[in-house]
Amino acid sequence: MAELLHLNGPPGVGKSTVAALLVGRRPLALLLDIDELRSRLGQWQARDEAKQVARELGFRLAAWHLETGRDVALPQLLLAEGVVDGLHDLAAAASARFREVILRAPADVCIERAQRDATLRPDHPRHRFDADELTRQIRYSCDELDRIAERRSHALVIDACGDPDATAAAVEAALA
Repeated sequence: MAELLHLNGPPGVGKSTVAALLVGRRPLALLLDIDELRSRLGQWQARDEAKQVARELGFRLAAWHLETGRDVALPQLLLAEGVVDGLHDLAAAASARFREVILRAPADVCIERAQRDATLRPDHPRHRFDADELTRQIRYSCDELDRIAERRSHALVIDACGDPDATAAAVEAALA
């Protein structure tokens, strides 16, 4: 059975890195990066709807890939639980399993990692906010994800303080 694996977590926690490791272990699995899709849309930085267009495009791509019997890993910070529920519905419509994983690390750890991550730097073409805004977003999303984890008892909460290989192994163990 195909699986839609949603890796949720704050910026800097390692969602994309862990997702890449997990996809590397699954034949023809798709690593679906919505932010990457968004950055490939013409004039995306000037268009407020770019995020929504990229999400809809990505979700349609995920649905097709799941329908063909292949896994999808989606590393995406989602604080709107209705959107996460929509992912569950998308997987169910494709007769696939939905797995929700929240990667957790203290905000200071995520901030330190984000400072080293070229794709999260303010001068990277995929982003349009400064370092102070990124710090605020990380702190806010860490707090929100803690609250979300309390409400979503079916979500797997994984400590992501270690290196990416250890975190990916912990995710695999929790999924087994």
